[in-house]
Parts: sequence; C-alpha cells; structure tokens
Amino acid sequence: MVRAGLGRILIVDDEQSVREVLSEYFVEQGYSVETAEDGEKALALVQANAPDLVLLDVRMPGIDGLETLRRLRTIAPDLAVIMVTANEDVGLARDTLKLGALDYVAKPFDFVYLERAIMAGLAQAGVGVPTWRTPCFGRYAEWARWRARLPASGWRTPC
Repeated sequence: MVRAGLGRILIVDDEQSVREVLSEYFVEQGYSVETAEDGEKALALVQANAPDLVLLDVRMPGIDGLETLRRLRTIAPDLAVIMVTANEDVGLARDTLKLGALDYVAKPFDFVYLERAIMAGLAQAGVGVPTWRTPCFGRYAEWARWRARLPASGWRTPC
C-alpha cells in the first residue's frame, strides 16, 4: 500500500491500466492507495488493511462486483463503496445502491465527479478532507493531464 495522508482507498478492477491510472492519480492527490485485480483479493485486503473507501468494478472475472459488495457488507458493513462500471445500466445502479454502495460511477471517468464522490465517501467514513481540496481549485492542467491518459469518449470538462 502506498502511504499518504487523506484517506485509504482500495481500487478493485480487473483492468491493470485502470488500476494504474487511478492509483497514480490518487497517490498524487495525497491518498493512500492499494489495488486488487479481483473480488477475492479485495476481500482479503479489506480484512487485512481496513481501507476507508473501496472503488469496486462491477464486471470482473471470478466473483463480480455485486457479489464482492455483498460479501463486503458482511465483513465491513459500514465501509464506503463506490461502484465503477463501463455500463450505465440504471437497473444495475439501483441494485448496487440497494446493496449499500454509496455511489455508481461510469467509465470513462469524470475525475471531478469521482473525486467528489470519494470525498463524500471519506466524510461518511469519518476521514477528514481539507476544504481546499475542491475540484478545479487551480488544477485544470492536472485534470487535463489525467484525462489524456484514458479514452476520450464521454469526457466532460472539469471546470
């Protein structure tokens, strides 16, 4: 786990490029980040390291995100979980929220929305986030750099 001060995030996604981009981005923002490529590893890491928040992909080989979320609720009922998917399926989003997910975020990522969701999840977990950490606080170049590393379809301007 990469140590930093704003909170501990576990990123669970079967796509290595997504794990790497999100991990690097959130470490640079000041978060502690750990990654897992599947639900089984994620469950083990939650038990071992107690993250403050989990970004959890819905579609993964092995146990999928929904089943991982169900199991997370039994071992860490109050853990903030944000579901991530390439599918914007309203029914699926509703199901994840019923299972206790805090939010549902679509790929490609809108980093402004994603960071706001993470700050809300960390606040729910009781982890303090400095008030100066608001999206677009003089950081357009930073957002643009991260945006350029992922597919361009569906991006919204951050500010």
